[in-house]
Parts: sequence; C-alpha cells; structure tokens
Amino acid sequence: ATAESTGGWHKNLMGLNRANAAPELAESNELVERQHANQYAFTSNDHSAMAVAGVTVTPPGALRASSENNDGNNDEPDVKQETMLWFCSRHSKLIIPLLVIFVVGIVIGVTVPLLTAANKEEANISSGIIETADPNPFQTLAPSVAPTGAPIQEGSTLSPTLVPTPFPTSEYTLPPVPPIQFDAAPPISSTGSWSLVGEPIDGVSGNEQFGTAVALSYSGNVVAASAPPANTRRGLVRLFQCMGSPGDWIQIGGDIHGDEQGWRSGQVLAISGLGLTVAISSPLYSSKNSKDKVGKVRVFSRYGGSPMNSTWTPQGKPIFGSAAGDEAGSSVALSEDGTRMIVGSPFHESSSMRKDTGCAQVFQFNSSLQMWNQVGQDITGSIPNDRAGSSVAISASGNRIAVGSPFTDHSGSDAGQVQIYDYEDTGGGRWVPFGKGVSGSYPSDEFGNAISLSGDGHVLAVGAVGRENGRGAVQIFRSVQRQWEKIGQDILGISENDNLGVTVSISFFGDRLIVSSQNHNKATGYVQAYAFNASNNLWNQAGNSLFGEGDGVNFGYSVSISGNGYRFAAGSRYFDPTPEMNSGGQLKIYEL
Repeated sequence: ATAESTGGWHKNLMGLNRANAAPELAESNELVERQHANQYAFTSNDHSAMAVAGVTVTPPGALRASSENNDGNNDEPDVKQETMLWFCSRHSKLIIPLLVIFVVGIVIGVTVPLLTAANKEEANISSGIIETADPNPFQTLAPSVAPTGAPIQEGSTLSPTLVPTPFPTSEYTLPPVPPIQFDAAPPISSTGSWSLVGEPIDGVSGNEQFGTAVALSYSGNVVAASAPPANTRRGLVRLFQCMGSPGDWIQIGGDIHGDEQGWRSGQVLAISGLGLTVAISSPLYSSKNSKDKVGKVRVFSRYGGSPMNSTWTPQGKPIFGSAAGDEAGSSVALSEDGTRMIVGSPFHESSSMRKDTGCAQVFQFNSSLQMWNQVGQDITGSIPNDRAGSSVAISASGNRIAVGSPFTDHSGSDAGQVQIYDYEDTGGGRWVPFGKGVSGSYPSDEFGNAISLSGDGHVLAVGAVGRENGRGAVQIFRSVQRQWEKIGQDILGISENDNLGVTVSISFFGDRLIVSSQNHNKATGYVQAYAFNASNNLWNQAGNSLFGEGDGVNFGYSVSISGNGYRFAAGSRYFDPTPEMNSGGQLKIYEL
C-alpha cells in the first residue's frame, strides 16, 4: 500500500511538470508545423514585420541542411535537425529552466517516497511491526516474526504433578541431604498438643486388624496401612492421600490384595519419599515347591492422576527368600527414590550348622529389564540364632544400610547388636562395615529389635524392648569419625513390660523421633514424640503423650514419622470401629 501510494504521488508530480511546460512545447510544435507548411517561412514576434512584408527568411543552418538529409545522403534537407538546433539556440533561456524543473521533479519523485518509507519503517519498528522489503500484495495473517507463547524450559516441570513416570528412573534427584545440624533444628513445642489430621481411618470389616503396619511419605500427605488377616488372611494394603483443609484422607486407587490365602500380605510396609512406590512383604509366603515360609516382597508404583483415578502396578517381579524358613520380608526399607530396597530374612541358615543366623540383602531396580537385581553380597549373622535382618534400615541415597541382630550374644545372652555398612562400587560392589557397630548393654536387651536411619545415614535410632524387665528403651547414636557415639539420654518405657522400642521412627534430618509401647496398661498402648536439644544434649518430649482408646487396642503397634518431622501415623490393630466390627483396626495421623 505504501509503494502504490508513493508511485501515484510521483506520477502526479511528473504530470504537473509536464502541464507547466505544455505552453512552450506547444509553441515549438506549432513552429515546426508552420515551417513545413510555409517552406521554412519563419514568423515570430521578432520577425513579424518581415513576415507581413512577405519576405522569406531562411533559418540558420538551412543552407547546410539543403546539402545533407537525415540519412546522410544529399537528397533532401534535414529539416528537423536544423530546426531543433536553431530552436535551442534561439530559446536557450526557456529550455534551461525547463531542464531544471525536470531534474528537480525527478529528485523529488525519488527522494520523497524513500524518506516516507524510512519514516514509516522507523515507526513500525517502534510499534513492534516488521515489514518486508518488498511488500506482499496480500495481507498476511500473522507477523513474519513473532515470539513463542512462552519460554521453553528443559528438565523438570514447572510444578509437581500427581502422575509419576512409568517407573522410577536413575536420574531421580534425591532431596538435599545437608550435614545434620542439631542446634539448627526447627523449634517444636514441648507443651503443645498433638491434633488429628482429618478423621481416623477405620478398617472396613471385622478382624482386618487394619493398621498392623504403617508408612508415611516425606511430607506426611501419603500414608500406607495394612490389614494382613483380611480376606481369609490373604492380606491387603490401602494407601491414602490427604486432600484439602483440614484434611480428608482419600484412598489412592483400590486395595492391593495378597496373592493367596494364608500368606498375610502387608505384614511389613515401606514407602518412598514421594509416596509413589510401596513395598509390601509376606514373610509367611510359601512357594509351590513346598519351601514353607520362604517369604516374599512385592513392590508397586502409582499410575494415574487424582487418587480415585490412580492404580497400583507391580514394579518388577517379586523378591523371594532363598530357602525354606527364611521368612524374607520380616523387615523391609526403601531408599528415598524407591529404587533401592533392603530385605531382611532373620531365619535364614547360612549353613546346616548355623541355624537362624539370618541375613539381609539389598536390591536395585533395573527399569529397562523390569527386574530387581541384588547389589553386593548377603549380610549374614555371625553365629547361630543371631537373627540378623530382624530389622533393617537404609539411607536416602541407598548407599548406607543398618542391620539389626536382636538375639546376638556379644554382650550377654540376647543382648543384640546393629551393624552399619557402606556400599563400595569397586570390584563388583561390596558392603563394607562403617565403624564397629553398636551393641546392647545388658543381657536380654534385644537391642536392634527395631531401627531407623536419618536421611544422610549419620543418625541411628535403636529399640531395645527387653531393657529393665521389659520396660524397654530407645537409644540414639551419631557417627563421628566413623565411630558411633550415643547422643542424649536413653528414652525408657513408663512401666515394666511396656516393651518400649518395639517400633521406632526417626525424621529425615535425625532431629525428631517417634517411640511407642503397644503393651502399656493392658495393651492400651501409647505413643510419644521427642525433639533433640543440642544446648543440653537431651531429647525433649514434644507435645503430649497419646494413649489408646480402650484395653487391648494395641495403640502404637506400628508408627511412622514423616520425613519433615511434622506428622506421624500410629496404628491400633485391635481397635473396634463398631461393636459389631471386632478388631477392624484403626489408623490415626497427627501433627503438632
């Protein structure tokens, strides 16, 4: 449009120049015509008198023209050439101004459109419009150059999604694990009260014993709980997600059922940091070739979006014990990303002469082959009846493990011990001892009955259920220059036969702790939380003690603290949700 308007403006300008010059050009044309008509009789204002007198005037150059025509032959005079020469010399004062006007017209006709286009281009650039050098006669639908709608970012999504990748990948980024700084632990009230998050989650049928095992995700927004006797002892596991405020626990997908009747699936549970992977054990599982109580562990991953639209799909094939009576899966723990798992088999026999020495094995998930492959060697007990693997724990990275042997006799009969190992990826990979381990202080301590590791693997909590006539105790250790030193005081049960330490759970940063006693006060049970105070080197109770609702409910039979330390879950496997639903079980989640 710009070029067309400019060209038209230029044509008008040239037409104006021609119009102005028309009188003079008309006079010249008239002169030539009259020369032909009057045999070169020239009339003008200067020669008017001569014309009137009938005198014939020969124009300048007429004699030369008579001897040479237009084509160079001496046949006819070259009238046009001589006439123009005479006209130019006679009217030079008129021609020069005409030439000046003509040149000026050309300059204006070329310069003005260029300046106009330049000004328009500058204006378009400032307004964000970019024109092509040769305008398209048809209007385009969109600018030739346009920014993308949004910057493209590689790597993680802008916000977390509920849908996991089909299988955990080796590129999974673990949460940062800074060195433990106890004096920088977040404050927690020692006088406040624990409050329920949402409503309690009850079993749905009699004798389910829902809450036999529990496991919380890092944030405490996903919880897993089991009911091993459900469905004629096939067992089942349910997972829930906390939605909204104050918090509704919505089941994620359907129940995860055991394979066969009688194997009590869900005796032990473990969950990954994000709550997308869950390990479920069946220590009493027996294979078809009559290996009684060989034990089995299955792993499931979550697929789907919202809790109700999610499903739990097997991740690889199950892991079985290596021999009859192993009861593999009596203890299980998962790394933070859920791709490395440790499995305890406390009744494994390393030889015919070493009954119940026990062992622990570590497995790594291969997403390409969809298989769990063993990492490093078996960790076995040193003497008969050690029952190594009665409890196991693993760090967030999966490169440090702890294995409990509660019946070893190194410090007296059934004093117990815990060994800690680091993985060295050399020579095919091996687990090497990290320090000398820790042992029970007294006979019958059963030290190592339950253990829990912090995320970085530098803080270890150990339960000793037999301490002081069954009162029970929990001790906490920290690694210093590859040695394990006890920090803070022993946490003791309230009364004899409480068996405090049957379960124990420590937070990701190792500064908060949950302990429980299922047998306290006629099996009513209780749960307590503690926070470490570096200024006085003590574990101070956080919040109030929580007790079960009635005799025999076994409150605290299972406990689990969230990784961030702000929530915990506790199961009451013999709780009666209704008078008609005996031992349906119940799960409660608390926060301070």
